[in-house]
Amino acid sequence: MAFSVSKSLSLNIVQYSNIFTSYLKSEAITTLDLDSSFNGHSFKLPKCIFNVRNAKTLSLRNNQLSVLPPEIAKLQHLKVLRLSNNKLRNDSIPYTLTHCQEITTLLLDNNALDAVPGFVLELKKLETLHRHGNQNYFRTTFMWYVCEGRERIRTASFSDVDTASAALECVTNVQSLMFWAAKSIISRKCNYFLLSSIPESVKDYISEVYSLFNVCAACNTAELLYSTGYIVFTFKNPYINNTCVPFLHWTCSKECALAIELPARMQQIKTAQKQVKAYESYVRACALGGQPIIEEDPVSTETDLSDESRPAGRRRRWKLRRCNIM
Repeated sequence: MAFSVSKSLSLNIVQYSNIFTSYLKSEAITTLDLDSSFNGHSFKLPKCIFNVRNAKTLSLRNNQLSVLPPEIAKLQHLKVLRLSNNKLRNDSIPYTLTHCQEITTLLLDNNALDAVPGFVLELKKLETLHRHGNQNYFRTTFMWYVCEGRERIRTASFSDVDTASAALECVTNVQSLMFWAAKSIISRKCNYFLLSSIPESVKDYISEVYSLFNVCAACNTAELLYSTGYIVFTFKNPYINNTCVPFLHWTCSKECALAIELPARMQQIKTAQKQVKAYESYVRACALGGQPIIEEDPVSTETDLSDESRPAGRRRRWKLRRCNIM
């Protein structure tokens, strides 16, 4: 069952959220089409949207969203998430998105991203990723051609004064057990919405402050946005039928930054070497008067170019076909 919301109805959803929540829970809704539903309004997304536990498609395009709520982790059956044409930054997409492991389609184009959030690599079933039209995206992609190793690790700087002030106020005014419990749970990278041992009031508080934290990509650490840290750029070429996709990771220390960057760079070099070997084989075959044909076992889904990594019976078989040279 699909559910869509017009712009005129969006205010009523917020005003009567309890009634709307009851309606969503009582219906077998699997598609939420909320494109342009909240455009121009300053309020946050209604939390009741994320109570549609059976939702498989959530479309939030053209809504001027600046933050994706951590409650996205509640949608365990989500397969398609459309976030195009909003104002999302890398620090406003929560790590909790990784708990939506059924996602196959993710649309992030035309936002304010510097690169694809690094934790998107943890979405193992992802098949379609749209990421073009983002702020500074072309500049970040260009780094793949000109930057070496350590230049891809940079000290994190935070320029959003309002959010940084909110983070500072969070520490100044809430030096309480609740604050430290939230920080600890966010550091664990767990789906706290599924933990019955955590009271609902604590879950609500964690969700409220979640966007004020950065989560380290290499260890279980969460720090407030204005805290010292490092951003790491890694690249995959290819990635899901795309060429040269940049990823941005936040880390809490230089050691964690190196733990992310070094393996990624080695994998990038290894992939490039395989591509060069495949191209050289192609050139040699054409020089002999033929064209290489790659025949794959129909059931094989590997994308690795090396024969050594393939199970027996799934080796590539190269054949030469006569080239008609005019």
